[in-house]
Amino acid sequence: IVSLRATNTLEEGLASIHISVYDVLESVEIVSPYSHSIVPINTPVTLHANFTTKYGTKYLGFLSYQWTFEGTTVTREVEYITHVFTSIGIFNVNLNVSYIGGVVQSLPHTITVEKIPPEFELSTSIDSVTIGRNGFLPVGEDIDFAVSPLGDEAFTEDTLFHWRIYFDNSTHIYDNTTDDNHLTFSLPLWGKYSIIIASYNVAGGVSLLTSFLAEEIIDEVTVAHILPVYIENSMIIAHLTIASVNTRYTGPLAVEVWSGPVDGSTHLGSNQYVLCDKESRVEISFPAVVTGTYNLSIYVYNNVSTKTVQQPIMVAISRQYGHVRLIFQTTSLDSNYHTYEWQKELQMIVHDKLQTMFNLSSWQFEVNVTEEYNSTSTDMIKKRNHDEKILTAHVFILPVDLSTTAINNVESISDDLITQANSGQLKFTVNGSIVAVKTLPTSPMSSCVTTCTPVSSSAARNNKSGFNYFPLAIGVGIGVFVLILTAIIIAVGIACWRKKRHLSQSEYMYLTNPQDEEPEDHEEDEGHPMSTFQVVSTDEVD
Repeated sequence: IVSLRATNTLEEGLASIHISVYDVLESVEIVSPYSHSIVPINTPVTLHANFTTKYGTKYLGFLSYQWTFEGTTVTREVEYITHVFTSIGIFNVNLNVSYIGGVVQSLPHTITVEKIPPEFELSTSIDSVTIGRNGFLPVGEDIDFAVSPLGDEAFTEDTLFHWRIYFDNSTHIYDNTTDDNHLTFSLPLWGKYSIIIASYNVAGGVSLLTSFLAEEIIDEVTVAHILPVYIENSMIIAHLTIASVNTRYTGPLAVEVWSGPVDGSTHLGSNQYVLCDKESRVEISFPAVVTGTYNLSIYVYNNVSTKTVQQPIMVAISRQYGHVRLIFQTTSLDSNYHTYEWQKELQMIVHDKLQTMFNLSSWQFEVNVTEEYNSTSTDMIKKRNHDEKILTAHVFILPVDLSTTAINNVESISDDLITQANSGQLKFTVNGSIVAVKTLPTSPMSSCVTTCTPVSSSAARNNKSGFNYFPLAIGVGIGVFVLILTAIIIAVGIACWRKKRHLSQSEYMYLTNPQDEEPEDHEEDEGHPMSTFQVVSTDEVD
């Protein structure tokens, strides 16, 4: 504010004026929020005007901003503007700033519009064969990891790819940036992996996080501990040794067992999740429910590989193997024979001695020593109260195969074993104690040494069906007898009930001896006086 006072001898005058002093605008610069003024297409971008004044102040008075984009001019009263570039290319942006001191034009400013990399997906393949769609990849294989854009857009020439791979979500095993959208990598161990891929250029970028599980490829399966012949309905225990391509197998797997071709025969058992031990072995068990000679199919698989191994097997029915029951004398033994350890020792001794006696393979003898009630051991139907537990050995003798010669040999061995046991020649020494087999009593119902499931005899071999009808005939006869006896009891009961009912509906005569009446004159036989009675009804009485 500038004031002026004027005076003379007569009067004085006062006047004032407002004066605005503005800074001098020297230059204008356009500022972009993106590095190097490279902006993504179809993305709103806000540009600002940056001033430089002569005296370093911003006091410039009223300003007007005239922006020019792609040949279009827009006037605003603020120093910023938002614009969307809809095409790719290099564009010049101009700005004229008008103020009280005049018009100042901005320095030349160039905007580069680029496409950011599109959204993409990851695919995995080996030798151009796509794998991993189920989320599982093989260990030790050169896997091609490839990213491809979603939709119709393509990666720009300046797109870079940053690859990072983690094992078990913690161990960093790969980190690299390249302009190639393919990566060839071999996974070292089975387990969980995470991969992070970022694609970007000067305009921006996108990223993808995905996880998958790696499993070893099953290269070979070896079957062990399967016997040539099994007893029907016994449990078959097998040990599988699994080998992968480069080393021993260490991951999870599944096992299915079939009695013939996989999915084309009887399914014997399965285990859906098995972990191998440190020796790459796994134990499986399944029942021998299918009899005869056939190829066993053991189907081993995981999520990246499968392997099927064939194993010949023979399962014998009851008349194709021997079963001899031995009863031991225990009167001279101490109480230790009740313990499991003592019986286990006897079991091994019996097995080894019989194997040596009859010169058979170890697997052909199966011996189970246990304590049983006397009635059970002598095939009694019902256990009596006074039965005692006796020491018993069940000896199963298997043929080398299911041929007639092998089965006849088992029959001969069973008979020989029974003969030696009943003659008192069969004795065993356990921990210094001699254990003898009891001789046969005279009663056949209490036989101490029997063949529970004898091998095929000539009569049985002549029977094509191999079925023993004798127990069936006994059962049918007992059933018919019980039915007839029941019918007789019911008939007698019905007759008695009918008779009682008829009597209850009739009037009875009863004897009486009245004291106030004189009896009629009747002749009496000597020693047989006449009884007096009164007829109360003349109806007939049945």
